[in-house]
Amino acid sequence: MGFIETLEERLSKIESSLALLQDTFNNYPFKKEEEDELMDINGVAKLLHRSKDTIYIYTHKKLIPHSKVAGNLLFSKKEILEWVKANKVKTLLETEISADEFLEKNYKKKIA
Repeated sequence: MGFIETLEERLSKIESSLALLQDTFNNYPFKKEEEDELMDINGVAKLLHRSKDTIYIYTHKKLIPHSKVAGNLLFSKKEILEWVKANKVKTLLETEISADEFLEKNYKKKIA
């Protein structure tokens, strides 16, 4: 087999591999932006590891994001997770850093 035939054979293999990669890429189920999921009170109670009674209290006091459709409570999973993150308790270190920043900012104002 000559040099040209070897190159043609290798080129053919490369083209086949590229075609396979392109096909795989085109059919790969890329993760799209996470779709929101609606949950009922049972789903939220399970997600938050709380009783249904506790979730009812949260909704009655308007502490937790929810919707009411035809008398049924509905919850957006995305909103619930954001709500949990928004209610994060700062660590001692985070609190100390915030306090230091506050004092530094306000102390500079009083001196000037």
